[in-house]
Amino acid sequence: MIWSLLSSAVPDVSGLAPGEPLPVCPKTPNCVCSEDGTPEARRVEPLPVHGDPAAAWGVLKAVIREDLGGKLRSDTGTVLHAVVRTLVLRFPDDLLARRDDEGGVIHLRSASRVGRSDLGTNRRRVDKLRTAYLKRLGASDE
Repeated sequence: MIWSLLSSAVPDVSGLAPGEPLPVCPKTPNCVCSEDGTPEARRVEPLPVHGDPAAAWGVLKAVIREDLGGKLRSDTGTVLHAVVRTLVLRFPDDLLARRDDEGGVIHLRSASRVGRSDLGTNRRRVDKLRTAYLKRLGASDE
């Protein structure tokens, strides 16, 4: 009973239409997102895409697997879902990405499935992802 109160459902992005934003973060403070309308306290910047969007998407997937230790659960080519586990207690967190070719960015959403607060874990994860992504692209965050 208490476990169900502290856990969130796995996000379903299988039916997300091209250009449709990622799911809104829950009201709990354990989610960050780059989509418009995200409250400032939980907003992160999307990843810039320099050059070929498909190549940037490939770099993103490599960073998720190799730098974050994430497991890709689904990838449509424009939307992906990966599960990344926390370091100490190995809780599963959901990392979503949406390729926005018109905007020249990749939107991100990282959210905990368990608990109310994440103590900044999702923001640090996105920061680590951004740093590794930009390093692999040889680009800056401008």
